Amino acid sequence: MTDFEERLISVLKEIKSELSMISKRLDSLADHVDDSRRSLDTLNELVQVIAYSD
Repeated sequence: MTDFEERLISVLKEIKSELSMISKRLDSLADHVDDSRRSLDTLNELVQVIAYSD
């Protein structure tokens, strides 16, 4: 294997590692978005209950 090929493989492995970390962060953000959406849905239900209770 040439020096260029070894460096290329090393760089590709680093890119793969970075992409893996980005993927984990995006999964975490998606979880936060889902949690926020559920909270907003609950708040919306409460507001509707209050609005129609008059």
